[in-house]
Amino acid sequence: MRKKALATAIVVTVGMSGLASSSLARQHRLGNGPPAPARAPIRSQLPKNRALIVVQLRHGKVVGLAGTALLRGATRRIGRPSEVVSALCSVNFTQTKTPSNGKTIVNWFGGIGCDKKMFLFGQAFLQESATQIDDTGPHYQKADTSAASGRNGSVVNAPHPSLYIRHETNVYFSPAADTGTIAVYPAQGQTLNGASYCKVTQTAGLGTGVFCDLYTNRF
Repeated sequence: MRKKALATAIVVTVGMSGLASSSLARQHRLGNGPPAPARAPIRSQLPKNRALIVVQLRHGKVVGLAGTALLRGATRRIGRPSEVVSALCSVNFTQTKTPSNGKTIVNWFGGIGCDKKMFLFGQAFLQESATQIDDTGPHYQKADTSAASGRNGSVVNAPHPSLYIRHETNVYFSPAADTGTIAVYPAQGQTLNGASYCKVTQTAGLGTGVFCDLYTNRF
């Protein structure tokens, strides 16, 4: 399995604007994705250019697990690399904010790209705290090599807000496979906040895959 991140970040310029009404409940509208309690950025950050999670599957069982974003207490196992199917994915964020008449205009996105078609579903959120959501990106759910969520032109009613992006994303083989390796990296040079984590997850009809709950530093 290749052990390098995809060098090309996902740059998204979807023409969406306006502030959508948001609630904490929207963070759990992720199709079949596992609900995850909202977090806020912490003072640490994850190492750059190192795998967030690498999952090796053999006949539906996890035989290898490693990465910098595993939850505390996760059992790390090293198995023989799969020669059947492997997928390498990278995640990234893009954001800009501009003051405007006492308010702030924000362009923000979270994205994921893989070197083969995978089943991807997830959603991104613009937040000020674990319970205060300023805007919600569109939910994506598709078999593709890349996906993104976020918006251009979100309006925050504050001149200097402290913001961050949260991106929940799920990755499964498409079509479903019970043997193979899924690796998720930060895009080259991308910084992820230490609140980010990834874990193995299972969904009926899709098998075993990866769920990541990713955070930027505040900006």
